[in-house]
Amino acid sequence: MPHLNSPNSDISIESTSRISSSNKDPHTVDGILKDVVKPFGIWQFIVLMLSVWSDVPAAIFPIFGNSVPSKFHCQMEPNIQKELLFDQTNVTLTGLSLHRIKGPLEISDNKYGVPFGTVAAAIGPWGNQTATPGCHRYKRNYTRIGRLQELFLVTESTSVKACPQGYVCEMDKYQYPLSIVIEWDLVCDKEWLAPLSTSMYMLGMVPGFWIVGITADSIGRKATTFAFWALQVVFGISCSFAPNFITYAVLRFVLGLASVARANALLVLSVELTIAKYGFVVPSSMCIVQSPIKTTLEDFCKHLSLIIAEEEENEVSKEAPQTYYYRFFDQLRQPYCTLHLAKVSLIATFSFNAQAACLFGMLLYARTVRVYVYLVALANNFTGIPGAGLSAVLYAKIRRCKLPLMMTYICSAFCLALGGICDDIVRALYSNLGLILCTAISNMVFTCTPEIFPSCIRSQGLGNAAGLGRFGAAWEPL
Repeated sequence: MPHLNSPNSDISIESTSRISSSNKDPHTVDGILKDVVKPFGIWQFIVLMLSVWSDVPAAIFPIFGNSVPSKFHCQMEPNIQKELLFDQTNVTLTGLSLHRIKGPLEISDNKYGVPFGTVAAAIGPWGNQTATPGCHRYKRNYTRIGRLQELFLVTESTSVKACPQGYVCEMDKYQYPLSIVIEWDLVCDKEWLAPLSTSMYMLGMVPGFWIVGITADSIGRKATTFAFWALQVVFGISCSFAPNFITYAVLRFVLGLASVARANALLVLSVELTIAKYGFVVPSSMCIVQSPIKTTLEDFCKHLSLIIAEEEENEVSKEAPQTYYYRFFDQLRQPYCTLHLAKVSLIATFSFNAQAACLFGMLLYARTVRVYVYLVALANNFTGIPGAGLSAVLYAKIRRCKLPLMMTYICSAFCLALGGICDDIVRALYSNLGLILCTAISNMVFTCTPEIFPSCIRSQGLGNAAGLGRFGAAWEPL
């Protein structure tokens, strides 16, 4: 082996060897992190803070963007809708533009002159008369209605038809006033389309996990993070300007791909920035500062890279040329190339399936909240703080991966089961405790999984397990 010294650094291979010789495991990154860089210092703390502050929580958008209106009824002909409004001074009769911007009446600072339920009952079956109130209207000759009183006359007709001109909605004052449900009339026979957008987001995670596993191991964690962060910002903003539901669903698919790819690359990077003792640090950031370990190990890395390059040249000369597609599928199968890795990958996939089902199940429930939706979302987000703290303390004190995770699973199941048989106050208490434990479980799963794979396939192993785990959970919204 030739003796190598770098002209650009004062640290030679011999000095690096002396640093590493004090460790039982020479020439390991963990040993150098302990002795030179320090495992959790100011550099790692800065990365963590930048990660937290730059996070884009695209997954929780359905809480507001998919909120369900509390009441709705068929929109009537423009002349009837004008008569129903309390303030008719600024109303035009240009077709459906009567309710533009499309949304609740309160958006245009207007309201009905009579209660909303009274109007809905006059238009079609309402209340206990039907299982789908507001979805149909009575078959009447509405063009002959000249006065508002004629609309409220008792009709003998019991036959109904679907709403030909869309719907008029009423939101509770504590709800988010605009949503895709109102914008594109995703109620009644189109009700299934609203949760479909969440399924599209989750399905987008599947190729996102696979792609980031390959790119992060190929071009580097930081370059992958910046690239997918740019995509996340672009497609996140584009969702707000989607002209129809199909475009919106496609954009949510790509947004899910970009969001999870960025987060996954940062997850693996955070594990590699420190030793296993501090593996609970899971940043999610676009801003990755330059590592001081690069300067410290400059000569050491160059020395190893030359050795690896020489070995690779010898191997390549013996092998037949491989196509790009062969290398792609070869990388996908690497987490399953041995019996042990296949077993680990299968268990990790089921864990991610359960974690995703719990997380997005809570998001789907939250979109039907009828009280202070902003305060509810804020309170639920605050539960993430003790959940993250719990997972951090458990993994800092207990040097085993499975034991804290199984203990948290059991406690979470106990809280949710007990809360289901209690009254509202106790149920709310146990549900929030369950939410705290679910947050801790998510952190533990994302912390443990990368550590059980070899470093060379760490991103790919995590990507495959998390991506395949989304397949089962993606059908939950439907």
